[in-house]
Amino acid sequence: MATRPSFTPVIAGVETWLSDLNDALSALFNSPLPIVSYANTAGFPDAALYEDCLAHAQDIDEIHKSDGTNWIPTPKRGAAIVDSTGWTDSAAQTDFNALLAALRSANIIQ
Repeated sequence: MATRPSFTPVIAGVETWLSDLNDALSALFNSPLPIVSYANTAGFPDAALYEDCLAHAQDIDEIHKSDGTNWIPTPKRGAAIVDSTGWTDSAAQTDFNALLAALRSANIIQ
């Protein structure tokens, strides 16, 4: 898993612009990074060039992560599922199948 590198300041005092560079680099390393947003997944760049990076598809409002080969949608948080009240085999099966359908629609399982 990729981790964010830590910031090491450039030696300041040699040139006045190095202080500005240190400030800009510090902001980059110590602030949240924006996620690039595309109109749709067809506009995503080659996943092989952006392993462990994120991209946002505006048309479906989903975040995808590159695994180095493909852009994989991140699981969505689904609506709450009510507790099962079924005490028969058929009611339990119906509730279980509803749970599986919810997990599939959230891209948690296939």
